[in-house]
Amino acid sequence: MSQEQPKSQQDPVKYGDIFQVSGEIASKPVAPKDAATAQAAESIALGQVQKGGPAAVMQSAADVNVRRGVLRRDDVTTATRQHGVSISEEDVGGQRVFTEAVGGEVVGRYVVAEQKEETIDPPLSALNPVVVTIGQALESVALSVGDKPNATSRLPDDRAVTKEDAENGNDNVPGWGGGVNGCSGES
Repeated sequence: MSQEQPKSQQDPVKYGDIFQVSGEIASKPVAPKDAATAQAAESIALGQVQKGGPAAVMQSAADVNVRRGVLRRDDVTTATRQHGVSISEEDVGGQRVFTEAVGGEVVGRYVVAEQKEETIDPPLSALNPVVVTIGQALESVALSVGDKPNATSRLPDDRAVTKEDAENGNDNVPGWGGGVNGCSGES
C-alpha cells in the first residue's frame, strides 16, 4: 500500500492510496459499485468476503468517498465496468494461491492451504438445520410479540361499533344508513 494520504478531507480515496497499483486505475476514486463487485467475486471464489482483504478495504474507501460527497452510492469506475473484478486460482506446492484484480490491476493475493479431505455440504433443504422455515420464522415472531397489545386485536369490536352506528342512522359512517355525499347506500 502506498503511504500517501489524500491531500484534504474532501479529496476522494483513490486506488493508488490503498493498493500498490499503477496505470490508469491508480488515479481513480474507489467507487461503491466497484467494492460491491469485488465482494461478490470474493464470495463466489472464496466462499466469503475476506476480512481485511481487497473487497473489505475497497468498501471502506468507497464509504469514505460517499460520506465526503465525492461519489454517489451507484457510482462505478470505467475500469471496473469494462474489465470487472477477477479472481484467479493457482495450485503452488499444495497451496492454493488466489490473485484478485480490479480493472486488470492486481490488488491482492491470498494463500490458502490445500485441504486434504473434501467435505460436501448438504443442499439447503428441510434436512439442513441451518435453514429456517417460514413456520419457524412466524413462530419466532409470535413468541417475540407475546401478549403485547396491538391495533388489530380491537378490529372485530371496531367493526361491530361501525355496523351498530350505521344501523342507528349515523351519517358519518360511509356506505351505511345515511351514506356519504348524499347517497343512501340503498338501491
